[in-house]
Amino acid sequence: MSPGDAASRWAPKVPRSAIRRLYETDARGVTDAEQIDEVGWALWARCDSILTVTAAHHGHVRCAGCGALIAREDPWSADERVRCAACGWQISWEQYHRSYRGKQLYGANATAAFAAFCEAFSCERAANRKMVLIDQLLHTFHVSATEIGRPAAANLIEGSLKEVIAFLDALSDGEMSAAGLRDSRADWRRTLEAADWSHIFIGSVP
Repeated sequence: MSPGDAASRWAPKVPRSAIRRLYETDARGVTDAEQIDEVGWALWARCDSILTVTAAHHGHVRCAGCGALIAREDPWSADERVRCAACGWQISWEQYHRSYRGKQLYGANATAAFAAFCEAFSCERAANRKMVLIDQLLHTFHVSATEIGRPAAANLIEGSLKEVIAFLDALSDGEMSAAGLRDSRADWRRTLEAADWSHIFIGSVP
């Protein structure tokens, strides 16, 4: 595997179709552990890629060879060559940066939510609780001290921002929920409407 290949093996966004099937199953009052794990671990992998890229962006690159954390000597230099002293893996920062540019892999103000999901989901054994963790993650927003940003799911789910917002708004429409998610759509809509930018999308959300 070349350095470039190693750096660019980021987990893809999760297909909306897989998430839709999971929520349709849950809405029938059925807990399907296999579906939950399929979606949950796909989200976990995507979150892990986001955490790796975000840390690298801030100067700490995870070695693609052995997993060691490499502190960049000059985080402001595009010409720097990142080297792992433990295994010899190396890559230019320009090449590494190019591998994630434009792929929505920077965590920004939702980084803590991505990290919390990775930690909690990897330790959880109960399927119902895993479903709750998935639902909480998908309905998280990028939140700063002063404003509500875009949905964190825009980093996680396939589709444009408009498509992701409409998709999320429709997820919890079922009459039943095996994992107790009946109120998630109302909470999601209240947070969405509180965002300064929400008027751009509210009219297009059914």
